[in-house]
Amino acid sequence: MRSCSLIYKGMLLCLFITSTQLQAADKNKSLARVAILTYADETGTNNFGYMPNSLTEAIDKSLQQKFEYVREDPAKSEAARRKIKATGILNATEAAQYCVKNDVQILVLGQFKYDAAKKQIVVDTYISLGSKENYRALPERRNPTDASIFTLADKVADDIVAEMTKI
Repeated sequence: MRSCSLIYKGMLLCLFITSTQLQAADKNKSLARVAILTYADETGTNNFGYMPNSLTEAIDKSLQQKFEYVREDPAKSEAARRKIKATGILNATEAAQYCVKNDVQILVLGQFKYDAAKKQIVVDTYISLGSKENYRALPERRNPTDASIFTLADKVADDIVAEMTKI
């Protein structure tokens, strides 16, 4: 009798765990799949080596605070990008092609330059929602090259979310 009770409890526990896993899988299926490509360093100097990955990851973290999504593995994203275009920003057609080939609904990409005259980082961001018609260049963001540069990612993430709600 006691062993039947333990077996029954074990079966209930297994059903609960399986149900929880299925609910998590269903939730992930309903979330948007997002690819965030590493921002290209177009400064022409070696002074901003930390920026491509730092800016990209900071934008991801800021976006996560604004809405839920499943991010495509960054290594997979970069490999897929190189198959379409070795360097440079993907245009509308290439970005739409990327989205289809990689089953992502939102593609975020960009580059940054250095304006030496104004001592500012200039960030250009583009988003694609999977078609040529839904490819947008966001307003350029400028920021001094001081400690405030880390708030730049929040501003870019705000721009991304604002543009996605327009489309």
